[in-house]
Amino acid sequence: MRRVERRMARRLTTVVDATNVTRQARTPLVAAAKRHGMPAIAVLMPTPADVCVARQVPRLANRTVPEDTVRTQHKAMVHSHPSLPGEGFDEVVFTSSLYRALNGDMDNDEDLVCTIHGSFDDSGQEADDHALEALRETSAGAP
Repeated sequence: MRRVERRMARRLTTVVDATNVTRQARTPLVAAAKRHGMPAIAVLMPTPADVCVARQVPRLANRTVPEDTVRTQHKAMVHSHPSLPGEGFDEVVFTSSLYRALNGDMDNDEDLVCTIHGSFDDSGQEADDHALEALRETSAGAP
């Protein structure tokens, strides 16, 4: 969270790429955006649960998420997305393309704080590196 605060204090585009399926996980992110006068935008990818599970297969062992966890998180996100505006998000965006989302094709505002429904492990990884990694992983299939 310190990295998020430091980036927002400098008014830098800040992408928090994490699953964040609970209000408890999202609240500090929205609060940080508000503190720094930046928009909080939730970006969700409507990916079927079976596809999320199948995407675990090619991942490295230290980056896989157990199937029951994937399904539980998917269910939690499906049930929580209607409440996102009430949690303080300025906008809730559904996109089918992480590539377009990370390239800013869904928003004209260069100051962006968003949570992207995903399952990357960001321990020890700078936010910019994390977003670039996600972009590399998806750019091969970009439109």
